[in-house]
Amino acid sequence: MTYKIFISHSHKDADLAMKLDNSLKPRRGFSVFRANYDSELGDKIPKRIMKKIAESHLFIVIWSRNSSKSNWVSQEIGMALLGKLKILPVIHGRGLALPETLTSLEKKGKVISLRGGREEAFNSIKAAIKKDMAGKGFAQKPRRRAPSSPSPPNDDELNEYSPEAKLDRLEREWERDQFY
Repeated sequence: MTYKIFISHSHKDADLAMKLDNSLKPRRGFSVFRANYDSELGDKIPKRIMKKIAESHLFIVIWSRNSSKSNWVSQEIGMALLGKLKILPVIHGRGLALPETLTSLEKKGKVISLRGGREEAFNSIKAAIKKDMAGKGFAQKPRRRAPSSPSPPNDDELNEYSPEAKLDRLEREWERDQFY
């Protein structure tokens, strides 16, 4: 299994998100997904994005003036919270307050700021990823295995933490709460 990272950002900050994504190369046992889409007010998050969030182990949100105004970034944060993902806010800009749902992370010092410089912040992000991967039992380098055809999980293998179960729970809660 690969450790998966989801990067949430405003489409207006796509350049910064791409630079962060590129700084994480070469990949050492993890994959990164960042959504590239524009939205209209009231649009639902596409099912593919919901699935990527549900499959992730770490949710990085680039918090900027642009993302603070983005309906979709707010929805993605809500999805990450529902999925009980580890969230790593990266603050881009001065005087920005995190959304109320993430202020506890700021109080615990679990926030990275770009004020000290992009390279320093990106190194802090890499260190946080490495620490989280180790804490969850992921190897830094992927092991080479003989190709095999994966079989679909049976009911006993689907526990509340599996991506399939998280996606199912997120979809039910999404429909119930209607975050859009």
